[in-house]
Amino acid sequence: MSKIKFKHSCTFQDGLPLFKDAALFREECRKLEGKEGYLTVHRKGITRNKSVSQLKYYWGVVIPVLGDHFGYEKDEMHAALGREFLSVQIPGKPPYVLSTACDKWTTAEWEEHLEKVRRWALQKFDVRIPLPCEIDIDKLSEPVRR
Repeated sequence: MSKIKFKHSCTFQDGLPLFKDAALFREECRKLEGKEGYLTVHRKGITRNKSVSQLKYYWGVVIPVLGDHFGYEKDEMHAALGREFLSVQIPGKPPYVLSTACDKWTTAEWEEHLEKVRRWALQKFDVRIPLPCEIDIDKLSEPVRR
């Protein structure tokens, strides 16, 4: 299966992309007529990897709050979240965790993940994890792990 990639600039309005060169986009899409594929959108300007503040928040707030609730040490809680959110299931095989799944995440992708964890904790276990804006991240002394 060959991989076909093309890149087009657009803005979004009313939930739909408005391509800067719509004619060229349609022309390239016509080449794929009848084929099945995926369309990936990358937000311009969001390319930084997760930040030090995000890691301090994760290891200094998210992991301890959940670890206290479940009775896990930090590394155990981190592994449990990996199983919960980063597991891949292939039919006929046991699930496995993508150990490098979040290594290349942008700051926006990392925050999306943290929001999923916060929502899961609150909805399933009635555990409220403070938001980053509700704590002083600079006062967290937890060593940063990558």
